[in-house]
Amino acid sequence: MFAMAEFRKWVSRLILRSLWQNKLRTLLTILGVMLGVGILLAINLANDMALGNFKDSIDRVSGKSNLSIRPTQSDGLDERLLNALRWVWLLPGNERSRFIPGIEQTALWASSSQSAPEAGKPPSQEVVQMLGMDMLGTVRDSQGNMKLMAHTNNPLDILKPNRAYIGESLAKAHHLKPGDTFKLYLNDGISSFTVAGVLSESGLGNAYGGSLVVMDLSTAQEAFRMKGMLSKIDLIVPEDLLPAVQAKLEKELPAGLGVQRPTQRSAQVEKMIRSYQYNLTTLSFIALLVGVFLIYNTMSITIIRRRPDIGTLRAIGFSRRQIFGLFLVEALIIGLTGTLLGIGFGVILSKFAAQAVATTIANLYTGQVLDMFSVNPWMLAQAFVFGILMTLVGALAPVLEATSIAPAEASRRASYESRIVQASGKLSLIGAGLAAVALVSSSLPPVSGLPVFGFVSAFTTILAAALWIPLLVKLSLTALLPLLKKCFQTEGRLAGLILRGALGRTAVAIASLMIGIAMMVSLAVMISSFRQTVISWVQQTLKADLWVEPVSKFGSKQTGRINPQAVAAIRKLPGVAAVDAFYEFPIQYHGNPTHLGVGDFEVLAKHGNLLLSLIH
Repeated sequence: MFAMAEFRKWVSRLILRSLWQNKLRTLLTILGVMLGVGILLAINLANDMALGNFKDSIDRVSGKSNLSIRPTQSDGLDERLLNALRWVWLLPGNERSRFIPGIEQTALWASSSQSAPEAGKPPSQEVVQMLGMDMLGTVRDSQGNMKLMAHTNNPLDILKPNRAYIGESLAKAHHLKPGDTFKLYLNDGISSFTVAGVLSESGLGNAYGGSLVVMDLSTAQEAFRMKGMLSKIDLIVPEDLLPAVQAKLEKELPAGLGVQRPTQRSAQVEKMIRSYQYNLTTLSFIALLVGVFLIYNTMSITIIRRRPDIGTLRAIGFSRRQIFGLFLVEALIIGLTGTLLGIGFGVILSKFAAQAVATTIANLYTGQVLDMFSVNPWMLAQAFVFGILMTLVGALAPVLEATSIAPAEASRRASYESRIVQASGKLSLIGAGLAAVALVSSSLPPVSGLPVFGFVSAFTTILAAALWIPLLVKLSLTALLPLLKKCFQTEGRLAGLILRGALGRTAVAIASLMIGIAMMVSLAVMISSFRQTVISWVQQTLKADLWVEPVSKFGSKQTGRINPQAVAAIRKLPGVAAVDAFYEFPIQYHGNPTHLGVGDFEVLAKHGNLLLSLIH
């Protein structure tokens, strides 16, 4: 047995020297690992940030409330319901039980007083979250998180008409201070407000990334034309009475209203976007799989070229365990370097990925862009573990091959390739088995709404194709040798023989290229399918020559209303054949969030092309 000092000497002579002599191959392999780890980390961080920011905003807005009443079949609830909830204030065991009415809406930023919006210019894409609260009640005390900064002129200013608090980041971005005015696009018009104070980032002011405007409930009702209506009623009840109170509310609330805990709202959004997030994660794992093939290919080439060295080491007394350790050190050097670089690359990439993911999720689901940058250390640890595991998986087979080389066999350089050729049939049979698994998995139903078996089918298909490649390359090169000789003379036949003789390396290189191209093709097909679906949907909808929508919905997924008087005026315009007054708002259907659309079916039947299928 060799001492550790002797082992380190051979690591320096055999491993480090080889890595330096083959700098280009080493660099490309490290880059492959770095890309795999970096893409996986960036997507996971982006998903975590997008959902984490939304959860944080809900927690900050909810404050101490532990129940929330919201409409499930309309876009608002009647404030007269508050009279039926007076018993909440009389709950025993906690004198602080209460309900908190509120309005939650969104608007688009128009301008500050220093820069008025230009006529005819499209509105900005800056979405602002609007909160209406009962400032005369005990909101500030009960919420416990509405901390104002010291620079407010008068705390009572918030009770004046058109006064509002704004988030600190919003104030900094537009250089606003108490007393300044700003404008927002609300529904189909523009409204002016005066800054009554600036909310601290340490409390409510950091919700929704600081793009927040808080005003008195009456001001919000007037601004959004919701007189007598509310968006929600938050409740604070003793924890020991919470199940009983929730059950009583579910039993007594009118139809169209639902009660839930604030965390359930986060769970609903998470449920909506999880398929989108899992698809991104699956694509990142495929990129990681390419890194596994690169590690395998590099280690295979290294061991094939050093078979005489391995035979010499075995002859002078190196054990199989020491040979295993030597080449495992080489794989870990490559993997560790690539993983650490990948973590740094992933953190940088995640800053841009988070913005893209947050924008997509906002446009499709939540309506609010939350792209605050933060890094979860747990995600970094996961990426490190995946990078090292990827290295070990990719290097295991070649390193085990190195330990099996006997001194007498080391002189035959093609012995490794001959094993691959001999095993190509068995590998193809394993590939056929994986293909059968992929076929069965593709027909299985989702698990809890997720295409788990679809992901299994995708990965087993990739592995099956990779295992078929040695036999396919062997058969195709044998068949192509006459054609290669005819087209390229001796050089062509020699090239075919070399490729067939290096079947192990050739197959892995082809598999890596196959996975990369397969990813590109699958993404192109998926995007094309989505585009065609949208085109078909557009062709089936109302054949309108003009589309009029509230300015607050411009470029976003926000709800908004057009004044009925404007609709009536449009109908009277010369040349207008028909007007379809359409309204869409979010609802709950069987516990799942969806949207309800209301339109004019007479106009649709006469001028539209929408295909309706009724399920009885």
